[in-house]
Formats: sequence, C-alpha cells, structure tokens
Amino acid sequence: MKKTLILITIASFLSCKAQTIVPLYGSDDFDDNSNFYLKDVHDNFNKFEGRWKYTENNISFTLLFKKELKVPTSSGLFVDYLLGEYQYVENGVEKVNTLNLIDSSSIQYYEHLITGSSLVDKNARPACDTCSINDRGVRLTIRHPDLNDVYSEMIVRHFTDNGVEKIRATLLGGGPGLIAPDRTDPVTIDIPDGEYILIKQ
Repeated sequence: MKKTLILITIASFLSCKAQTIVPLYGSDDFDDNSNFYLKDVHDNFNKFEGRWKYTENNISFTLLFKKELKVPTSSGLFVDYLLGEYQYVENGVEKVNTLNLIDSSSIQYYEHLITGSSLVDKNARPACDTCSINDRGVRLTIRHPDLNDVYSEMIVRHFTDNGVEKIRATLLGGGPGLIAPDRTDPVTIDIPDGEYILIKQ
C-alpha cells in the first residue's frame, strides 16, 4: 500500500510538471510565463542543418547550422532553435571565421553568432513567389563576431535546384550599428545586405 501511494504521488507530481507542446509556427495564443515548449513539430529546421557555401564575385560566404532542442528561456518557456556560425572571405582576406565554434561546449546557445527560432511563410519579407504555401523559411539574427550589438536580420529559405540542395540567404540589415570614436559611419557586420545562394557541402 505504501509503495502504491508513493507511485501515485510521483505520477501526480510529474503530471503537474508536464509541458504543453506548442508548434513554433502558427500558435501565438499562449501564456509567455507558463510551462510551454515551442517545438519544431514538423522538423522545419532539419533541412537547414549542415554546411552551405556561396562563392562568387571574389566572395566566399559559408554558413554552418545545427538544430538545438528544448532550449530553456528566462521566462520559463522551452524553445527549439536554429543556431549557426559563419565564415566570410572577401578578395582573399578572411574577415570572419567562427565555424569551429558550432559544437563548442563552452558557449551557450545565445552566444552563437547566428540564432533564431521564428518560422516564416512564403509571404514574409522578402516574399518567395516560387515557394509553396507550406514552405517555411527561418528568420535569424547574424551578429558581428566582436560587437554583440552589431547585427543584421537574415531570412533563409531551402530549395532544390536540379537535384542540388541550396538555401537562399537574404540579409536585410536592421541592426543599429555602432559609431566608433575614429569614424563617422556606423560599424556594421562585414557581409553586405543582399541575397546569397549557398550550396549544400
């Protein structure tokens, strides 16, 4: 009888602590402070995982993504994230390369240079005319490697072209920039705004 009572107590405790799973896309009606898990239930992030490379116009731009499950937030939510690092080379000069940090156990998820958990549909800026109604892109923040407050917004969309996996990465700006003491223009990330087509490596 005592063992049964203990088992019932444990089961009751676990059921009180059970999380409510909320899909990342299309479910905005939930209490921000409750025990919810915003989950990538349709595995939209999976197709972005891995290494992608753009090489054109004396520019080499490499993105490396991984999916991180059930990341705790300060408000009590748990969220799936797409995290990444990048390398940017212009005219043979490597300006940024943090690809080796993608699996580092010494940094937290929010310390990666690329982070995001927002799924967007085909109509999100920039709209995708060739995407189907069910295609989901990801809205990400890509940060300067040394200046945390300097960043750009990036939308990535996955597609297949003649059997080759590719992503379209569109940098939209949006970061505030910083004014350094010795210059009048704001400091921005090294990668110019615009569209880049990267091929799966």
